[in-house]
Amino acid sequence: MRTKILLGLVAVVLVVSGLLLAACLVPAGRTISGPVEQISKAALPNIADRSVDFSTPPDGVVDYQILTRHLVSQYTGVMKGYGTVLLTGTDDLNTKMTRAFAQGTFWGTVGDSKPGAMTFFGSLVTDKTNSNLWVINSRYTVVEGSGSGGLEGITGYGVSNLTGPGTGPYVGDANWSFTLPTP
Repeated sequence: MRTKILLGLVAVVLVVSGLLLAACLVPAGRTISGPVEQISKAALPNIADRSVDFSTPPDGVVDYQILTRHLVSQYTGVMKGYGTVLLTGTDDLNTKMTRAFAQGTFWGTVGDSKPGAMTFFGSLVTDKTNSNLWVINSRYTVVEGSGSGGLEGITGYGVSNLTGPGTGPYVGDANWSFTLPTP
């Protein structure tokens, strides 16, 4: 009986020691999160616009428009710097909603980091029912391993809400949460 208790205690000590050792070997990260103000402008003309008539038989009415567009953005707040975004999406001309995939690059600082760059991707939905005030809601994720310079090792995600006239600029707020390696 004493042997089993002794072996059990030894096992517990080994497990706890292993966990403590692992915790010491893994570098701790620091979390930086908060609001970001964003101003985005479309680099017009769009790269490509293609119209699609999905009616059977075709009725000559365009139902969908496929678009590819560049945006240039300025960020202030937790993120300070500039970025570019390439959007590829579909305009549903019946509902006046756009659904798009975005890939972007940011150059600047996050929190108190040194300057660097990172790549992110995401999705967005744009409500165009009011041509004078588009409402753009998007979600983004940092591409793991894409950070360089002061943003090397960065991970994170963000949600943004922008509004503006159809021709832009689009202005709004975002909330991002990042993890950077401890310097």
